[in-house]
Amino acid sequence: DNKLTIVPEEGVIHITEQQIIVNLNDVSKVYNGEPLAYNPQEITCSRVGDDVDYDSYEGDFWIESLPEGCDSVTISLVAEITDVGVFDIDELKNNSTCKAYSNGVDVTENFYFEFKTDEYGLCVKEREITVVAGDAEKFYDGEPLEAPDPWLFTADLVAGDTLKTMKRASLTEVGRIENDTEVIVVDANGVQNTNYRIVYK
Repeated sequence: DNKLTIVPEEGVIHITEQQIIVNLNDVSKVYNGEPLAYNPQEITCSRVGDDVDYDSYEGDFWIESLPEGCDSVTISLVAEITDVGVFDIDELKNNSTCKAYSNGVDVTENFYFEFKTDEYGLCVKEREITVVAGDAEKFYDGEPLEAPDPWLFTADLVAGDTLKTMKRASLTEVGRIENDTEVIVVDANGVQNTNYRIVYK
């Protein structure tokens, strides 16, 4: 028999989370041994008509608009960087606390927060110092002539940091060589501090 068989299938109803975009200013400084963070690290804002009200807030991050179903948000950023580099945006997203509310009820599960920066977000740049290798001379006496300790020409080291000579130019026979003495910066514990860019003069 040519009978038509109808097999029912269940439909699916799906609601997708809405996106809330958190805009982050690019904030940078030259390394100084102190942490760099967004200021302030916590904000609360609410929707007033089509606008977002911050109560005269001025800071390093903001929200342009709030989607339907959300009338206020609270954002607490956990992000600071001390050494040279850029703070990882994924780490910022994972460590920060973002809450969405509707009429005072927590509706965070219906939204996801996306963090956006212009270029880099939080960035600490190398501290440049200029080092003078110096000159040395004497009459031949069969003993090696070593280059003097180099000294800082421009910029200061961060408190607790000092120069350490790693390679010292030396000459025994009559002649002239380039003073290719090399130094590094070490902290109070004698550990190399790589947050500097050393320029030789």
